[in-house]
Amino acid sequence: MTAFLSLLLSMSYQAGSASAVQPSIRSSFSSLQVPGDLTATQPVPGTSFAAGDVTAAAKTAAAPLPGGGFPSLSPLMIVEIIWLTGILALCLYSILTGFRLKLRLACSIKLQEHIYLADHIDTPFILGIIHPCIYLPSNIQNHQMKYAIAHEQIHIRRKDHLIKSLAFAITCLHWFNPLVWIAFTFMNRDMEMSCDEAVLKNMEEGCRQEYAAALLEMTAGRTMLTGIWLAFGKGRTKERIVNIMKYKKPLTFVIVLAMIAMIALTAGLLSNPKSDNTSGSKNLQSQEADNQETNHQKLQNQETENQNGQNQETENQADSLLYSGRYGMEVKESSLNPIGAEILIHNNSDEVIEYGDDFHLCQLHEESNVWLDTPYVIENWAFHQIAYAIEPGQTAEVKIDWEWIYGQLPAGTYLLTKTINIPDQDGTWDSIELGVHFTLK
Repeated sequence: MTAFLSLLLSMSYQAGSASAVQPSIRSSFSSLQVPGDLTATQPVPGTSFAAGDVTAAAKTAAAPLPGGGFPSLSPLMIVEIIWLTGILALCLYSILTGFRLKLRLACSIKLQEHIYLADHIDTPFILGIIHPCIYLPSNIQNHQMKYAIAHEQIHIRRKDHLIKSLAFAITCLHWFNPLVWIAFTFMNRDMEMSCDEAVLKNMEEGCRQEYAAALLEMTAGRTMLTGIWLAFGKGRTKERIVNIMKYKKPLTFVIVLAMIAMIALTAGLLSNPKSDNTSGSKNLQSQEADNQETNHQKLQNQETENQNGQNQETENQADSLLYSGRYGMEVKESSLNPIGAEILIHNNSDEVIEYGDDFHLCQLHEESNVWLDTPYVIENWAFHQIAYAIEPGQTAEVKIDWEWIYGQLPAGTYLLTKTINIPDQDGTWDSIELGVHFTLK
């Protein structure tokens, strides 16, 4: 939204610049030299023309000169022609893109109210201004559909299709200004990330990886829509996935506690009587400062305790999985290096278990004692969909190569997690995560 405001500020600035050019235009008309045999009036330099005089001067300027030919265009007129040509080109491009998109949607099938399935599109998007509709690819999977629909419905509820149309119109008017294009790009990015966070806020905590996977599947190797269309896969995929994996729901009780503290502090400041005594005034100010510092320290301590509790819970879960006795995972210290390692997966149960190529890395932030997701070095990636079996009482030796997705890891403490599938009593499979800590020096 900040980028959109910058678009509006850019528009007002250009409007002021156009008004500043008007005196020079009038000055050009006033100093126009017209042969005596072509007009009955001679303009006086420094004076302004009436409407009829301007029309007569324009006709005279367009008439052939005595020596033959026409007068050359002024630099201002050339700039105006270029500006109008750019606007016309962008408008025609948008209209043609919309027309081609309409042709591809001619055979779309209605799935439910304002939601359609179409064959010749690669990604979900919104089309329409007054009555916006959601269009989904016909080959979309069920687990992708619910996230795509939720994402696009938030766009519609926030009227993003109207905001983006207005922003694109402003961009067309200021197509010559690179700052406007940058602002338009950042507005699109912020709009998509905000919708991602809104979707995750309304869903369960464990849906982040599924949502990120759906986003990656809908963007990998697919053609994205350009222009004013709002698409689920639009924006920088890597930045959106990193933002999704780092997203945490805001703690409601912390916000409520902060508001209560602010209200109490405000009431205390307003209720202090005015004192003529200088020493008394200093004491009151000192008490107010102490109260404010105490409340601020309480909030910081509460947030630190909550964060430490979450980190401790994560470590306890990993340790309980690691030393549960039935399944375990450990790193071979001799194989540990910045680009990979070898791990051992133990199956101490009496049943066959399975594992795949997937894994995930988190790094411990030493100062805040918080586990942070290790950033990716590539945008489009995926693990092989394959399963390896481990017989009862056996151990599998697995080579992990993380350089292709995380790059070379710097020194620090890391948590590696890996999903395994265990058989259930009803014949299906359940998934659990094994975790192991290691330190790179």
